Amino acid sequence: MDKEKFKNIIRKYRVCFYLDINDKFIKNLKLKGNVVDLGCGIAAHKEVILKTAQKYIGVDWESCKHDKSRIDVFANLNEDKLAFEDCSFDNALSLEVLEHLNNPPHILKEACRILKPGGNIIITTPFMWWIHEPPYDYFRYTKYGLEYLLKQNGFENIKIQPKTGFWFMWLLKLNYYLTQSAFKLPYLLLIISSIILLPLVYFNQLLGLFLDKIFGGYEKETAGYILMAQKKL
Repeated sequence: MDKEKFKNIIRKYRVCFYLDINDKFIKNLKLKGNVVDLGCGIAAHKEVILKTAQKYIGVDWESCKHDKSRIDVFANLNEDKLAFEDCSFDNALSLEVLEHLNNPPHILKEACRILKPGGNIIITTPFMWWIHEPPYDYFRYTKYGLEYLLKQNGFENIKIQPKTGFWFMWLLKLNYYLTQSAFKLPYLLLIISSIILLPLVYFNQLLGLFLDKIFGGYEKETAGYILMAQKKL
């Protein structure tokens, strides 16, 4: 295994419980009807969604660096009019995408246009999170900013919940710092240091979940938000 593949394993491992939050949330939604995934990436949730939904369509831009084979429709979410009729979908997803768009109102307007009246939009986005996928990392949103954007672009019945509390967020940041520092080591030293590092980052995430459960504090400091809203009838 080359160094970059090994580093990718560590990257996923250091946030495994954080990723589980999104996975469990989407699985529990049991979405029905037609679903469009705006900024689908590798369409990681496609199979889960299709267990209950009638149709899934993934949308992303042609310049993405990951595997494009699971993208159904190519579009620039910052500026393109999506190639769908008005009121075509029952649900729209945008998972860890909004922070990467330099014109977020555009995609919210488009999502509103292609959703049926009363249709749902589901958004996840980071709040206290490191810069990632540079230079395409533009914004961090408070719950109040998210609520404002959704209201301004045709949505109501907005529900926003934090994904973590302070302790889980803080320990994720520690994991990030430790692993990023280890990545600078020569490959052999990276492998050796990982014998200590991987159990530690795993334990940190368990500890963060435990401390958040005891102390709470979810509203003010969180790694990210989950948002659900409906298109106005």
